[in-house]
Amino acid sequence: PYTVVYDGTCKVCGRIVRALERWDRLELLEIVPSQQPGVKARFPWIPARAYSESVQLIAQDGRTWQGAAAVEQILDAMPRG
Repeated sequence: PYTVVYDGTCKVCGRIVRALERWDRLELLEIVPSQQPGVKARFPWIPARAYSESVQLIAQDGRTWQGAAAVEQILDAMPRG
């Protein structure tokens, strides 16, 4: 139900993404680098510079979170236990 877009050249973002992949046991996240073709066209409301500034989280309904708020939202969506 969520798409995570991150800067594929950012080492910190890469580490965050690897952690998210480990936590995402129910496969709730589609994780894509911002450099992937079609990303900017798929999410036209997100300014291009935002992808290099912070991780973006997009819900199926278009709601969008950035940076720490995105990570908090992901953690809230993950099942506990």
